[in-house]
Amino acid sequence: MFFKTAIESVTVEINAPISKVWEVLVDLDSYAEWNPYTVRIDADLNTLGSPVDLHVQMTAKNLIVQTEELRVNKKEEQLSWGMKMLHPWLMCAQRDQIIKAVGENKTTYYTVDVFEGLLVPLCMLLYGKPIKQGFDAIAHALKQRVESL
Repeated sequence: MFFKTAIESVTVEINAPISKVWEVLVDLDSYAEWNPYTVRIDADLNTLGSPVDLHVQMTAKNLIVQTEELRVNKKEEQLSWGMKMLHPWLMCAQRDQIIKAVGENKTTYYTVDVFEGLLVPLCMLLYGKPIKQGFDAIAHALKQRVESL
C-alpha cells in the first residue's frame, strides 16, 4: 500500500518586502541566529541536485542530520529540497518554502513537506508532531527575524 501526506506550517504575514524575506531565507550562515528548528544548513543553493545537509532540532534532546538535495531555487518565490529513502516507493519527500508579495512591504511565508511511500505512517507516528511544531516555529521566527532587521 502507498501512502501520501503533507505537513504544512501556519502562513505568516511579514511586514517587509519580498526581497528582504528572501535575503534572510537564503542566508544559510545565519540560520543558527534565528531558526529554532533547522539550526544549520550546509548547501550550495546555486546548483540544483546538490546536497543539502540539514541539522534539525527535532526535539529538545534530538538533533538529527539529514542529507537531501536541492530541487528548486526560484528567487523571491520558492526554495525546495527533497529526499528519497533507498527507493521512492519506500519513502520520498519534498519540502517547499513559499514566499509571496501581498503588497509593497508585505510578504507571506509558509512551508509544506509532502511525504510519499510505504514508511509514511511510521514517519508520521514518530516525527509528524515535531515536524509540524518545527515548521510553525520557523514561520514565526522568520517573521521576527526579518522584521527586526
